[in-house]
Amino acid sequence: INGGTLAVQTNLGTSSVTVDGCALELGPNGTVGDVLVKDGYVLINGGTLDGDLTIQDVDGDESVISDGIVTGTVSISDASKLKVTGGDVDSIVNDGLLDILGGEISTLTLNEGSVTQISLASADEGVDLDGLTLNNRAALVVNLDMDLISDEDYLLFTTADFLEGAAIASGKSFASVTIYATNGTFTYSGDQVQQRVAVDTDAGTIMLHYSASTLVPEPSTWLLMVLGLLGFGYVRSQKKRSLLNA
Repeated sequence: INGGTLAVQTNLGTSSVTVDGCALELGPNGTVGDVLVKDGYVLINGGTLDGDLTIQDVDGDESVISDGIVTGTVSISDASKLKVTGGDVDSIVNDGLLDILGGEISTLTLNEGSVTQISLASADEGVDLDGLTLNNRAALVVNLDMDLISDEDYLLFTTADFLEGAAIASGKSFASVTIYATNGTFTYSGDQVQQRVAVDTDAGTIMLHYSASTLVPEPSTWLLMVLGLLGFGYVRSQKKRSLLNA
């Protein structure tokens, strides 16, 4: 497709689609195979994408999954954007910008340089993940769009795996949150801002504990702080590598 909008409301089987300078909208009764987004966006509002979804758009268009099923892997390239508000997705590999507000995701892999925001709107909602992998210098921001009760525990992820370090922050307050695994494999305290996780194991259920605090940075502030620390860590690693090679 290289112009306009293709609305799919019928079964196209496993036919592959390339989106280049246009939009693809997959409706409740629609079925397609692999989809490659070069320039433009895809809106999945029901139906089935029976294959892989690869998003390569770098011009600011945001693809959205609001309902439906994606049976394969969703790959988000550097600087590309995806928002997930619902639906059932088998796997997401993020190298770009990902915003999760709902839905079920079997496995989520966050690679180096990627930024992922997970917004929770209710205390018992959480995000249904069978596997969450945070690779080195991937930024995960947990944005709490709800009023929290001090000294209560809140579900973040039903199950998760942590393999290598990452930057984790909360939009509520750096000084007021603790993110921890119920099986004791790791604990992140909010006032650390950046936490390198070095756990190559199943982290089990991930919870957040909130304690009232007056320190509440603006969303733009905490996101810039996380990204700044990621860059600082990268510069330090490069300098160390240069010294070792000298």
